[in-house]
Amino acid sequence: MLKKVKRFIKRRLFTKERIEGKENSIEYITGVFRKISISIKGDKNLLRVDDNTVLKSCRFYINGSGNKIIIEKSNQLFKAEFIINGNNCEIHIGDKNDFSGGNDVFSASGNKTKIVIGNENAFAWGHHNLTAENGTSLYIGNGCLFSNDIYVRTGDSHSIFSAESGEKLNVEKDVRIGDNVWIAPCSRLLKGSCVLDGSVVGTGSIVTKEFTKKNVVIAGNPAKIVKENIRWER
Repeated sequence: MLKKVKRFIKRRLFTKERIEGKENSIEYITGVFRKISISIKGDKNLLRVDDNTVLKSCRFYINGSGNKIIIEKSNQLFKAEFIINGNNCEIHIGDKNDFSGGNDVFSASGNKTKIVIGNENAFAWGHHNLTAENGTSLYIGNGCLFSNDIYVRTGDSHSIFSAESGEKLNVEKDVRIGDNVWIAPCSRLLKGSCVLDGSVVGTGSIVTKEFTKKNVVIAGNPAKIVKENIRWER
């Protein structure tokens, strides 16, 4: 059984909507929806899009049960892909985020995996890939600026094991980005990364660990603090 709530939808055009399973719910309120593709396979999944959100040429794919994709008010997304493979995962986007540059991927896999994005973040033109795996969380705060060609990952996608003990060597870890963080082009934030409020990640940086100071410039491969006590403006 599919529960749908569709009220006052403006300029709605779905090119594909395929739902398999029980007690799935798709909820749209007001906004602009063009060329949207939705595929849900599983039970008790929720896709909710709140007021005044613009979705153009976006794809939603859920394979599993008990998952949620929630897009709150006044967001803009163009050519975005939302992908969940697993159970009880969540992708949650807050209010007034701008992804209108296009070509963004939000991917959660495994069980109880989360991608949480706050409010009023801006993602510049170009590709962004946010990937969380196997029960980890990828958190982005409020008021951040992402330049183009940025990858943020909580895992490596493929597992590496000790040949002797069988122990997994590349364990997934949470990633956290605070408020008012500027991430410059071609940067990579890998598992275990933490960048706190008011900081800047320099162009082409590879962030591989937790930084515990706010208002710093982080740069290099591997990234390190190159300047402290800074502030930046859009």
